[in-house]
Amino acid sequence: MSRRTLSHRFAIPAALVLLGLSLAVAQPAMGQAPGVTENSFTAEVIEASRQKPVFVNLYAVWCGPCRPLFPVLDTVADEYSGRAKLVSVDVDENPRTVNAMLELLDEEEIKRPPNMQIPAVIAFRDGKPTGLMIGGQTKIEAVREFFAKNDGS
Repeated sequence: MSRRTLSHRFAIPAALVLLGLSLAVAQPAMGQAPGVTENSFTAEVIEASRQKPVFVNLYAVWCGPCRPLFPVLDTVADEYSGRAKLVSVDVDENPRTVNAMLELLDEEEIKRPPNMQIPAVIAFRDGKPTGLMIGGQTKIEAVREFFAKNDGS
C-alpha cells in the first residue's frame, strides 16, 4: 500500500478521533452546576436570587484553571443544601449574559478588573450582584468564606 493511500485511508478516522476529543473537552465537567443561557438568565439567576442566594460560575471549556474549581464549588453548594443555588455560564456561549452581569457589577460598584478574568464566581441576592470572586480558588475554605459572606444571613 502506498504512503498516499495509507494517509488517505486514515484521514477520516483521524478526523473523527479529533472530533471526539474536542467534544469530550467541550462537555461540562461531571457534576458541574446546571448551565444558564441568555434565555434562562433572568429566571435562573435574577428571579431565583429573590428566594435564595445564587452563585454564578463563569467558565470556558478551554480554561484550565476553571476545571479544578468545579468540584470545590459543588462541594460548598452541597453544604448549603437548598439554601443557595449554584449555576454555571459558559462565557463563550453567552457573551451578552456575561456583559449584562458585568454591567450589574458596575451598577452595584463591585470592583472588577477592566478585562474580566475567568474563572470567576458572581454572587446574586435580591436580584443584584453582591460579590465577586476571581481566580481558580481550589482551597475550599476560600470558597466557603465567599459563600458565607454572600449568602444573606
